[in-house]
Amino acid sequence: MESWDGLLQKYSDILSEMDIMPSQEGSLEEDLQIETRVKSKPLAKTVEKGPLIRDIPSIDHPKKIKYFMDGIQRTVLIGYKEASRYVTVVPVHFHMSGAVIVEYDAQTGEHEPIYGPSYMTKLLIPSKKIMPSGFLHKYGNELEETIDVGKPTWDFAELRRKAMSKSRLIRWMLEVELLEKFLAEQDEAIIVDGLIPARRSLLQNKNLIGVVKSHREQYLKRKDEMMILRMDEGCRSSVSQIERKVGDDKYPIYFFYLKLHKINPDPFHGLVRVEFHPDLIREVDKISAAIYNLRDPIAIKTAAWDRKIYPCLLYTSDAADELDGVDL
Repeated sequence: MESWDGLLQKYSDILSEMDIMPSQEGSLEEDLQIETRVKSKPLAKTVEKGPLIRDIPSIDHPKKIKYFMDGIQRTVLIGYKEASRYVTVVPVHFHMSGAVIVEYDAQTGEHEPIYGPSYMTKLLIPSKKIMPSGFLHKYGNELEETIDVGKPTWDFAELRRKAMSKSRLIRWMLEVELLEKFLAEQDEAIIVDGLIPARRSLLQNKNLIGVVKSHREQYLKRKDEMMILRMDEGCRSSVSQIERKVGDDKYPIYFFYLKLHKINPDPFHGLVRVEFHPDLIREVDKISAAIYNLRDPIAIKTAAWDRKIYPCLLYTSDAADELDGVDL
């Protein structure tokens, strides 16, 4: 595997031949994103009888989960390129992402990567048509177009958003590849940091549990959502169902909200949404207890620490230090 320093030197060499105008300050697109909340259509339907809000029960033997997958990405605006055939200037981004599956022993705190870490690096440009043929012949494999994301446009702000979307997709593909390899070889529960990916093989697998930190969609009626936003630490919501589409097929996903912390008055502080296969409904209390016991109690200075579980934080903290130190 190529060393990290060697990889960065390669991209530095590519950029020197790319004839770009450097950005005065490399902007990290992830820091500039403002999430828009949309209403799910249709709204989720409740599948667990009883009260909407309930305490996580004290369980001597929560569901045993020892495998965890997490990933990280960075999308850096590094400069601008003249697109003379379109009479405009377009942004050039450097994409870095990584993913790993770790085995974690909750009793001893010992952990080790068993799949990965795998890394991906690319230069993101709107279209390869803006580059000379000689450059493409030499470096074409290191470039990813963003023209296939959303509607065609040369609007500068929209091109930056398209680069961010493409960056998410590259990371998603990296994570899916790791997950499919793990599930083909292991019959064990695994927690993924984020949604259960919209891939048929993964949506049908009973071993996948997703812990979602962001809340971009409103899945419940507003009055129910307000009750959830006021939940106390150590509480969860009743289980509801949504469907995730892959092509023309729809796959049911069960989920509940879980309050890991309530230190900050922010209603989303410490709130995660846990996705799982419908066949695991009888284990919902064991799953909620297991995740609550794995919450990160100490990394207060880490971004989104209140919604992270400790085994996932182990990787992203080290990876973030490495990726954030990149200077091309």
